[in-house]
Amino acid sequence: MPEKFLNRTLPLGLFLSFLVGLTSCGNTPKDICSNERVINSIGTALFYQDYVWLGDKYVKKSYHLSDEELSKIKQVVKDYSTGKITEDQFNEKLSDLVEEKISLKKLVSASFDGKDKNRYLCSAEIEVGGKTYLAKYEIRKEGENTYLIKMRGLKLIK
Repeated sequence: MPEKFLNRTLPLGLFLSFLVGLTSCGNTPKDICSNERVINSIGTALFYQDYVWLGDKYVKKSYHLSDEELSKIKQVVKDYSTGKITEDQFNEKLSDLVEEKISLKKLVSASFDGKDKNRYLCSAEIEVGGKTYLAKYEIRKEGENTYLIKMRGLKLIK
């Protein structure tokens, strides 16, 4: 299968839109684009999309997750879908379960959008569970210490 950018805007955008409080991001595009919470949010969204379906759906095994880790992820999603936990708790618990498997390998580019000083255009190599992705994303400042992440492209590198 030829490598190409995958358009996952809807599922990733939906998940990432839950993220509402990035704090202490920094001032420069480089600081903001490589912020640990940004990278963890993107990686968590990849795990969420690839592993877990809301409800009692099958959880696909990938990225070297153990049966116990998969079970915990499935339970967090079930708790969220039934209203037992809030969106913030969902994001926090899911991030805690997978964050050690997510890392920024290399920030490829980080810049201000020429038209909007509150929008940053980013590109980074992100390792998620042993697989490396080139992620293109934008971060828009929504308010004081509040940022919205939007995926623009995703390519599996290796």
